[in-house]
Amino acid sequence: MGDLLKVGSRTQIVAKVFDVRTGQRLRSIREETASPDSLMGVFTRLARGILNVEPPPGATRSAIGTNSLGAYQEYVVGVAALNAWNLDSARARFDRALQLDSAFALAHYKLSIVYGWISANAPERVSHAEAASRLGASLPQRERTLVAGQLAQSRNRWGESCDAYGSLVRADSADVEAWYNLGECNYHDPDVIAIGGDTTHVAFRGSWNLALRAFRRTLELDPTYHLAFAHIPDILQADQRTGCRAPAPGQPCTEGYAAVVLRSADSLMTTPVSQVNGGEEVARQIAEATRTNARRAAYLQAAEIARAWVDAGAGRPEPRARAAYGRALLRTGDLQGAARELSAAAAGHRPPLERSQSAADQVEVLLKLEQPEDAIRVFEELYTATDSVPQARVLGAMGAAALGRLSRFDERTRGLSPQAMVQRYFWASARVALGLDPDSLVSIEQTLGSGITAQTGGRVRPSAVLGPLYIWGDSARARLALARFDSAGLATPIETPENGSLLLSADAHLMLGDSALALQRLVEFERRWIYQPLLGQLWPQGLMISSMLWGRTFLLTGDLAMAQHRPDVARRAYRRVVGLWGSADAEVQPAVAHARQALATLGN
Repeated sequence: MGDLLKVGSRTQIVAKVFDVRTGQRLRSIREETASPDSLMGVFTRLARGILNVEPPPGATRSAIGTNSLGAYQEYVVGVAALNAWNLDSARARFDRALQLDSAFALAHYKLSIVYGWISANAPERVSHAEAASRLGASLPQRERTLVAGQLAQSRNRWGESCDAYGSLVRADSADVEAWYNLGECNYHDPDVIAIGGDTTHVAFRGSWNLALRAFRRTLELDPTYHLAFAHIPDILQADQRTGCRAPAPGQPCTEGYAAVVLRSADSLMTTPVSQVNGGEEVARQIAEATRTNARRAAYLQAAEIARAWVDAGAGRPEPRARAAYGRALLRTGDLQGAARELSAAAAGHRPPLERSQSAADQVEVLLKLEQPEDAIRVFEELYTATDSVPQARVLGAMGAAALGRLSRFDERTRGLSPQAMVQRYFWASARVALGLDPDSLVSIEQTLGSGITAQTGGRVRPSAVLGPLYIWGDSARARLALARFDSAGLATPIETPENGSLLLSADAHLMLGDSALALQRLVEFERRWIYQPLLGQLWPQGLMISSMLWGRTFLLTGDLAMAQHRPDVARRAYRRVVGLWGSADAEVQPAVAHARQALATLGN
């Protein structure tokens, strides 16, 4: 128990320690100061007197690293704003704290976290982490470890970061901030390491299972620590994980890896596969993911946690929470709910990269709700916004390709590779995906493949990607293979990413002379379309995305439906072509004109 008395400029604090079993007072501790900025030191000394312990070795300042009451007050408000995802307010408060005490290490530490959320490549993220490390030598051990972990994160040394935060969790299993940061470093760590030094057996160093457990534990301990919500839906909705392996610690990545996210009960399994020559293993992982079909359950879990995040906003949900909830609803097929949440999220203030990601989701849901004008408007905002955000430029490029804006796709991907042939390959691939000039890609693939095989001494023989999809023979063997292909594809759950297999099947049936079965496959695509992501990657082909195939798929659907006297199916398909490609570049406009003419014939 205690008393606080303020008289004039002096403040006196008295603490009395009692034995609660006997009621006997054991000791009284009195401290006073004439300066408000000395209060932090008063409370530090008071705490040590209450506990009756000596100060820790080397401790010369207060446990929070500042003697400025004003700086500490700004810091406390900033921490609350950061935990509630109000990044602008948090940054302003921490900046004010540093104006009052430029040596306040913990304010630098928190500012590094703020800038990390604004942009992973922000130079301020590193500079403030370095300042916190430099100025925090007199902080208690826990705070020094938090600072060290953030410094490692800012430099992308994720293993060191996890080691630091893991030590804090082992020391105190109720340390909220340590649990949260342990989740962060495990989620973001891209490093692929050799198991037991054996380079033929590799694994991701960071564990997404541990990341999920860490974020959930954070929220169990402190439901107001909303930062921990963010990556739970990200992990649950992920179809793949990418990473790289460096020849030695601290050296640049030399080999890219990817893994299909497999699920077993509540556990995730991500086995990295080389992106250079791991095609067969990737195919096996995709088949296993399809067979186990845990995707819908994961999407529902993501929606549940995102809804909890929205509800935690106490009537004023954070824009990022609404964006996460909207994406989860979109993946489960609730288009109206997704549109509502994504629209609300767009009205809030967030960093450009986050806004761009949500805008891509908005474009998708508006297209699927057959509101193409609104979808194009949002895309224009997305494309403009991503121009100044390097990490988001690829979003603008892929969205442009799906909408037939090939000149914009070319502009955003120019310089992607120093090799002219590789650059031509990306551009030709996008055009083939949209149904333009397939022969060009076949020749480019042959040239590229020969060059890569020669450069690697025959060790790597790339398989062709899109060109061979157009080479079929009319034979009994082809029909049997196609029947097996269809059987496997149609057995997949409706939420499974549809990476062009139904379009490929329809093309094959047409080449074999069966237009009725071709239309059946395309109608099946239409049934599954609402679950297909706009920016879903065509495994494992880099910038190629499944929505690049949408326009040509609907165009073929319309043509076959019209020929088979199914006007409702044809009309719906042609409208989607016009909605998707209505503002496309000139090289795509012949397809749009064809769809418009067909609609006029059908009497739209």
